[in-house]
Amino acid sequence: MINKIFWDIDECLIHTMLSNPKQEHIQFILENDNNTYYTVIRPCAQKLIDFSRELVGKDNVYILTTSTTAYANTINQGAEWGFERDHIIAREEIKRHLIPTAYGGSAYIEKEGIAHKDNVLIDNLPYRENTGKTTLIGILEDRYLKVKDYWGVNGIENWFEEDVIEFLNEKAV
Repeated sequence: MINKIFWDIDECLIHTMLSNPKQEHIQFILENDNNTYYTVIRPCAQKLIDFSRELVGKDNVYILTTSTTAYANTINQGAEWGFERDHIIAREEIKRHLIPTAYGGSAYIEKEGIAHKDNVLIDNLPYRENTGKTTLIGILEDRYLKVKDYWGVNGIENWFEEDVIEFLNEKAV
């Protein structure tokens, strides 16, 4: 069973760079930022987001990113993925769930209404490097799909689409 599906964006569904990639991309400048960003979208990204929505319903599919909210909203709009703003959980929200602990340390806490043991996360980072995200949504490693980094090079990548669909179908049972 899957409760909610969470998608990372950078190097998972997209690749953003500061130079023109000479291939299809979206281009934008963030407010209060002088950089022009060029973002290449993984060719199967929309198909996999649509598959996720069909599997668990649109209200149960989210973006979960350590990027800023402004950046994630701009990518969502440019890619035309159709995520509502409350379905984009970004850096600022993740940091709100970081609490201080003894001896100057810190720990993440679950997000009420979001955290659930049957959630899944698809991300390019190793599980151990994503404590903030995994704790926030309440999952353990068996609910995590680590995918290879996407660097904006479009070619034959059926493995990515197949791996994600297989993982989601397996967890949906």
